[in-house]
Amino acid sequence: MKKYIIIAILLLASVSWAGCKDDVCKHDPIQLARMNAYVLGAGRIACAAQQLGWKTGASPGTVQIGEIVQVIPPAAVTFSSPCTGALSKAYVGHYSTGSGNVKACIHLVSDNSVVACSEPITGGVDGIREAVISGTLVSGTAYKIVLASDDGNAGTWTYYYTANTATFSGSTDCTTYYDNSGIDLDSCTFGSNANRRPVVYFDVN
Repeated sequence: MKKYIIIAILLLASVSWAGCKDDVCKHDPIQLARMNAYVLGAGRIACAAQQLGWKTGASPGTVQIGEIVQVIPPAAVTFSSPCTGALSKAYVGHYSTGSGNVKACIHLVSDNSVVACSEPITGGVDGIREAVISGTLVSGTAYKIVLASDDGNAGTWTYYYTANTATFSGSTDCTTYYDNSGIDLDSCTFGSNANRRPVVYFDVN
């Protein structure tokens, strides 16, 4: 019996890399999570501890006081959970040492409704900042990310990002978003789009 268990574990580990042909894929948290979830049954079991999102970026951009920005990845790389699991922490890259608070939120692509918003994430240092977030991601569901800057006097949030084909657009007329930890985005008016993917990711367990 022990021999069979060892063989099964080795087989699972080798198959999990089958869809990853290069080092970029193997170190990308979204692709790695998808590979592992595929082998384990495409979300029919609970998520193993993993991080979902985008962890690299070197260019600075800003979210003005009271502004929110939405990030919608192209269909080929939709931000979707490979399995069903609970959110526990949100991480956002902060550029330089300026002040500012931001919340990292997740919305459904299908109807713009909010799924979860983090507690306030504070700036002040250059690097990755984090806060608690509660909610559940469901296997195969498409999501988009919203970064919401404090509408008080905490300062502009400056983030790190990578230029790519993600749809990145801002709105300044949803001034209650931050205090309410998210509202339906149908009530927000978004401006012109940019091709940016900010450094933001989440722990899913």
